[in-house]
Amino acid sequence: GQGAFAAAFHLFAITHEPMRRRVAELQQQILSPVSAAELTGREEGRIPARLIPIVMQSLVVGLLYQSFLTPEFVTREAVTAAVDAILGPTD
Repeated sequence: GQGAFAAAFHLFAITHEPMRRRVAELQQQILSPVSAAELTGREEGRIPARLIPIVMQSLVVGLLYQSFLTPEFVTREAVTAAVDAILGPTD
């Protein structure tokens, strides 16, 4: 299913340098313009603002793969707790 496709794509990208560079360039274009204020509504957070985009991307990828393995554990509550742990509560 989707999990196998995602894993196969990442494995291909990791083992083929031209594809790895292409993925890295695309992610750079996507993540570079994002600011801490755009993600959190405030300038300061629990981690330096320059690290927020890659940390959040890594969290999303990790949660995605975890949801393929154990969807019953990747709940709204779990996702919210993970984001709050990184960015701080938004309430």
